[in-house]
Amino acid sequence: MFQGLYNANPTYYETKEQIIKLWAHELMRVFSDRMIDYEDREILKGYINEQLEVHFQMNYAEHCTTKGSEAVFVDFLTGDPEKRVYEEVTNFDKLRTYLIG
Repeated sequence: MFQGLYNANPTYYETKEQIIKLWAHELMRVFSDRMIDYEDREILKGYINEQLEVHFQMNYAEHCTTKGSEAVFVDFLTGDPEKRVYEEVTNFDKLRTYLIG
């Protein structure tokens, strides 16, 4: 989880909301991906949401999703291996095109 946060370049992450979204993404990748069913993933989201509300007065659905789906972060969309930026995917068509080739 911390590896993903350390990949964040401070030049591209200027707000609390951006870091929170990345934090939630990393939690979901590390813990949710290892769960065996939908109900367990929803329980995890509930725990994350609870901590967001208590400590940041934010909620998961509004601050940690992209266009109603789980937030996705990658470090290869720049297309330049020398300038890798760990960034949120906001254009899923661009991601799809990159992955398909």
